[in-house]
Amino acid sequence: MWIPQNRLHRLKITGHLLQAILTFITGCMTLAILTEKREHDSRVQWCFALCFLTMPALMYQCIVPCWTRLWRLANPYIFFAIDSVFTIFWISAFASMCAWTAKGIQKGAIEKKLSMSDASCSTFAFGSTSACNLAKATTGLGVALCILFLAAAIMSGIDAYKLWKSGNVRTQPDIYSQTPSRSSSPEGKDEWSLSTDDLGAKSTYASDAYQGWAQDHEPAFLESDTMEGRHPGKHVRCESTKTIPYERDLTPSAMSPTVAELRYTGIFPMSAKIQKTLARQQEKVKEGQFYEAHQQLRVIASRYTKSSDWTSAIDLLASGASMLLKAGQGASGGDLCMFLMDVYGKAELKPDTTNKARLLSLLREFPEGEPTRKRFAGEVIGWSSKFGEYPAGDPELHHVIGTLYAEDGEATEAEKHLTLGTADSPVTFASLEYDWYASDEPSTAPLYAARVVFPYLLVGNLRAANKAFLLFTSKLSSSNPGLGVQEVGSASSDLRVYPSLPLLNFLGLLLLAIEKGSADVFKQLKSHYASYIKDAGNWDEALAQVGEMYFGIKIPSQSNPLFDMMSSFMGGGGSGSQKPASRRVEAAPAPAPAPALD
Repeated sequence: MWIPQNRLHRLKITGHLLQAILTFITGCMTLAILTEKREHDSRVQWCFALCFLTMPALMYQCIVPCWTRLWRLANPYIFFAIDSVFTIFWISAFASMCAWTAKGIQKGAIEKKLSMSDASCSTFAFGSTSACNLAKATTGLGVALCILFLAAAIMSGIDAYKLWKSGNVRTQPDIYSQTPSRSSSPEGKDEWSLSTDDLGAKSTYASDAYQGWAQDHEPAFLESDTMEGRHPGKHVRCESTKTIPYERDLTPSAMSPTVAELRYTGIFPMSAKIQKTLARQQEKVKEGQFYEAHQQLRVIASRYTKSSDWTSAIDLLASGASMLLKAGQGASGGDLCMFLMDVYGKAELKPDTTNKARLLSLLREFPEGEPTRKRFAGEVIGWSSKFGEYPAGDPELHHVIGTLYAEDGEATEAEKHLTLGTADSPVTFASLEYDWYASDEPSTAPLYAARVVFPYLLVGNLRAANKAFLLFTSKLSSSNPGLGVQEVGSASSDLRVYPSLPLLNFLGLLLLAIEKGSADVFKQLKSHYASYIKDAGNWDEALAQVGEMYFGIKIPSQSNPLFDMMSSFMGGGGSGSQKPASRRVEAAPAPAPAPALD
């Protein structure tokens, strides 16, 4: 996307484009001189080489400041350094060409025994008359390029000075030369007013970025690409009108699956300096000067970070990122979000209610499809893992991030996060899988049920697996009255049996076997349903992991016959390597065995 430029920057870019044309012409003329089979030295070669060096520098200065995907590479100090260095280079280039041309004319006059007053291109000793004229023209173009680079260096120097002095990149002179007046502010108020009367109105104040806890749940769930390939389901929508009350002063034990996000809306006081900075950047955003606003916010936040003023840095970055994201600048806003996570880490903030809500609010504001959001979500989980009590990341963050991914159709990420979510995540997860199933063939129900059961089993969450399976089968029974269902129960367990869906029966019996901790029942189940499991296609690996985790059945290692033979000769045993002990999830003891079912 094109970044709008002010008049000064447009003039500078135009100058660089003119330099590119002049550099190309200079290179062509220098090449013509070099192709003549006459005497020439390193001075001409230096001028020719400088043309090649100049073109990438001009491309950087013209393209990088103007495109959103390249703004990270832009820096006023680098612009100033490039312009200054190439000013010196072109001074040396045109001086070298001038000296070489003069030497050739003088040498030719001496060889022809003419006076210096009669020396001209006709007496040029290093080539033809046209070569001499080309050398003179090259010298003139070198002077022009030197002047243009000097002018560009002055403009870049002004930008660099402004950035160093106040954190402001020079954009429109009146922004810096005029002070805010009462007459220029809305409704006759001071432009930088800290009055709380404006907090409820539309304004440019940064406090608008923070607006309390709120809950809502919008239509969700979406794409069919998953971690294991193309999901067999189709696009559907899941809706819920239920809302869950939430106390903002209390840390939630488990968020409702219908709560799609946590929004940070409590208004916290910020210093007058921060509010003034944010208001100034808001004006730039309104004028379309997104690059300048982003760079200034980064520079000022860096100063706060260096002085360990974490609160100011966080307020500035969170509000600035929200401002840019709402303006549709996903890359710029995402960069500030990543900077914010860096500050969170340096400040060693804990994942409490306020800190988590601020991050989730920013996640919600990313434009759809912005690649930075996935990186930001990963950083959020990494931060909660490092500074929180959960090694795999905070479950509440996983739950909300998973729901947000589901809303945007990123099913792969949604499933991954919901698997590590809260006690309410199985409800969302089961609803997602069932609604996908509802748009597919009736016989595919076990495939969708397995997508929610196996992930929970493989992370050791048997309770969530049981809950998700119960929710899925309950929806299946209530939505399909004609589906044959048999209720089988005992003193210790109950089970729904679906004669037409054997793999669904297998999943239910598998969960019962895990609860009882019976390896023999597990083996019998696999043997009895072997043909159906084979048709499922990709259950073998998951079942092998389940057998090792819950029943202590080790996964056979892939042995190498040649290696085994050599090990036996040398007194080794088996494969020659010892497999680490596997983690086993112990089941609770049961008073009585489960009834046998076909």
